[in-house]
Amino acid sequence: MNLKFIIIVVGIITVIVIGLNVINNTILFEDSVDEEEINLEADNGLTPEYLMDYLSENNFNISPVSSKENYDVYAAKRYVGDIDVTVQVDVYYDRERDKVLLIKSTIDGSYYEDYDNPQVVEQMVTEITKEYLEALISFPYNSSEPERARDWLETHVASAYNDSNEMSVDIGLATIHLSGSSLVRVMEMDFEVDKLQEDL
Repeated sequence: MNLKFIIIVVGIITVIVIGLNVINNTILFEDSVDEEEINLEADNGLTPEYLMDYLSENNFNISPVSSKENYDVYAAKRYVGDIDVTVQVDVYYDRERDKVLLIKSTIDGSYYEDYDNPQVVEQMVTEITKEYLEALISFPYNSSEPERARDWLETHVASAYNDSNEMSVDIGLATIHLSGSSLVRVMEMDFEVDKLQEDL
């Protein structure tokens, strides 16, 4: 009787262990599928070629690609009209993951640093910043909200550089930062810039 009882108990324990392993493997498989779906959803859908084509069509001069260890930097620059204010756009692209990580736009009016009327120059740089950054902040990417981004920019562009801290907002997959000075304004659309920090 004791031997039969032990065999039955061992059989029941074996069935329970096998059943738990099957359930556990199913849960692990389902979790990995969810992670893959999350990774696909986290793709911003931007390519450096798309961005450079857009900028080229808008009279930006495209520079040769600068290759770093883990990423490439695509750069485009243009002068605004016949004045000495430049707009520079740098796109940081992770080759391994085939992903744009950061779009950095800089409006530079520092040529006018010694101008007699700094308020006029500051206003000019603010107007140029609004004009160019409005188009740049509206680049369509997965989860973008162009109207919300433009409204946020309009509200903060004139004051972002007055604050000692940069201003930021999360819009979809991007964290957008504004910073600078009265003559230089910087906007970053950050899709994972922390991945670049080791190389910068």
